[in-house]
Amino acid sequence: MACGFTEWHLPEASFVAYDGDEAVAYLSAEAFPHEFEDRGWPHAWIDGVGTVGSHRKRGIASSLIVPAMRVMAATGMEYALLGVDSEN
Repeated sequence: MACGFTEWHLPEASFVAYDGDEAVAYLSAEAFPHEFEDRGWPHAWIDGVGTVGSHRKRGIASSLIVPAMRVMAATGMEYALLGVDSEN
């Protein structure tokens, strides 16, 4: 699989923000249908979100969350989950 993506990657709910030609932030989404029954509802994960240092504190990565969640909802996901690394 190219770019390390798995069969669970949701390209339609994943985004990259650019400043000119430079990629400055991203959001990657995944869904694991085999977990839906265990949790009791369809859901997607925000697998990764980040911004390059020179563009932090501008809300760029945060602005990618809204369209990602809209796509997730439009594809039947009832919840969006985000794991957090407290040391990052």
